[in-house]
Amino acid sequence: MCGYAVTHANATPVYADVCKDTFLIDPEDIKKKITPKTKAIMVVHLYGLMCNMEEIEKIAKDNGLYILEDCAQTFLATDHRNILAGTAGDVGSWSFENSKHLSCGDGGIVTTNNPILAEYMRQFAHVGFKNITASSGKVRISRDKFQNPEWKRHNIIAYNYRLPEICAAVALSQVEKMDFLCDLRHRMGIAYLEIVNETGFDILIPQVTPKNYKNSYYSFAAYFNGEKYGIKWQEFRSKYIEFGGDGIYAAWQLVYNEPCFKNSKIGWGRAPIAENLQTNMMQFTCNQANQSEIEEQMECLRKTLNYFKKLC
Repeated sequence: MCGYAVTHANATPVYADVCKDTFLIDPEDIKKKITPKTKAIMVVHLYGLMCNMEEIEKIAKDNGLYILEDCAQTFLATDHRNILAGTAGDVGSWSFENSKHLSCGDGGIVTTNNPILAEYMRQFAHVGFKNITASSGKVRISRDKFQNPEWKRHNIIAYNYRLPEICAAVALSQVEKMDFLCDLRHRMGIAYLEIVNETGFDILIPQVTPKNYKNSYYSFAAYFNGEKYGIKWQEFRSKYIEFGGDGIYAAWQLVYNEPCFKNSKIGWGRAPIAENLQTNMMQFTCNQANQSEIEEQMECLRKTLNYFKKLC
């Protein structure tokens, strides 16, 4: 959870709202939440779509802030400038958890083009070994030093976030076929969109992908407009599964509504648009293995939409 990263840094999270069409952080609300104590903007590219980084970069520059990009769900997503998610800000991070575009079971990767940050990030993830540099994670650079009782190893207070070598090898093999894996997700997402447009039934209002953006479709996200027709969220989901659908995931609770944050009263700021979206969001899986599975899910969604359309 992104809120943990802020809290573990002994900082206070400030919650910004989202845009109701893209479901992503709203630059205008970011502006309202900035104070003299603000140090960074953490953006979360959700469902496969990249945030409006052009506007967010301007805000950061005007206020002297760092930008941290959470790209766990946006491998190979780009904006209208053809800039890759994770390369627009100061630091980008990707997850290799087992539901992501690429996976080695768990763990992830962080990137930066800032050599000072790179050195600190490497040392922070490697128990603070002082001889780690921006370009190398090698710890035992000299046997004479490591076998010297006077040698002091640790430069900073840090964690042991090193990805095990076996997991790293699996992740590397995934990277080698990244284009193929991401293309499958993209095809599934576009296929869902085609079915929604084909039926012309607004019980699902898909996430809007701005012009010239590439959505990498971690999942196909849509606002469930069932209240308009007296149809409940669970009712739609159950019928979709009955027709053979993979299932539909809800949106996660807002950070400030999770008990670990709410009970401790950590952070400030409300996000009313996000609150409304959260209770009505539907996420359809995009991790199908081949064209046959893609077509199967297309047909399940087509049947479900047509079923409820006839009822209305």
